[in-house]
Amino acid sequence: MASEDSLFIRIDDPVEFRKSLLESSRNIVHGLQAYERIKVLRVQKLEMMAQLRDVMKDVSSLSNRLNGQLPAVEIKQPEKRAAEKKAVKPAKKEQEVKKKETTKAADVAKKEGAASKSSGKDDLADLEKQLKMIEQKLSSL
Repeated sequence: MASEDSLFIRIDDPVEFRKSLLESSRNIVHGLQAYERIKVLRVQKLEMMAQLRDVMKDVSSLSNRLNGQLPAVEIKQPEKRAAEKKAVKPAKKEQEVKKKETTKAADVAKKEGAASKSSGKDDLADLEKQLKMIEQKLSSL
């Protein structure tokens, strides 16, 4: 019966077929190795989380013990309104000074800008004359 059930299939390129099987097997093995590394990392993560919980419990208990041993003292909160008012007054003065300085600087810049515009036109005209002279020399060559 075993001989009757046997079936043979012809493979055209057996070497290439073997290579593809081996490459796929290699890829599967790499995938399994990566999965095993992930499993190990998960276990390590759980262990570290347990350690962290233990440390946090210790810190909490020590903090409670410390708070129990410290004397109870009421700390008065400073009034925010008084501090804000004091901070606002100098800020307003600084803003007024800055406004005056910027207006003065703007006036000076306008005066200089008007003078530079007229001189800028002259410079532009001079550059155009020089450019024409250079073009004439090039055309003569």
